[in-house]
Amino acid sequence: MTASSRPSSTSLTLEGHQILFPPLPYDIRARADGATADEHLQTFVNRSTLRSDQRRQEACGHAFGTRYDAMRELAGQIKQHTLDHL
Repeated sequence: MTASSRPSSTSLTLEGHQILFPPLPYDIRARADGATADEHLQTFVNRSTLRSDQRRQEACGHAFGTRYDAMRELAGQIKQHTLDHL
């Protein structure tokens, strides 16, 4: 997306940083360093990831029952076969 094709009315910011359509070239390193140092953010991300994984496992457990591990293994084999034959 070029600067001329960006919506001009977007002014959503957070702590002085444009959230949508930041100026290019965009260097994410400073924000990444801040995010990795933010203990509250890391806790939130870890809990959310764990919760998402648990819900996925529960849903797959309901769908596949005791065959869940076999389904995961088969899916892994299909993925590897696909990658090997691209």
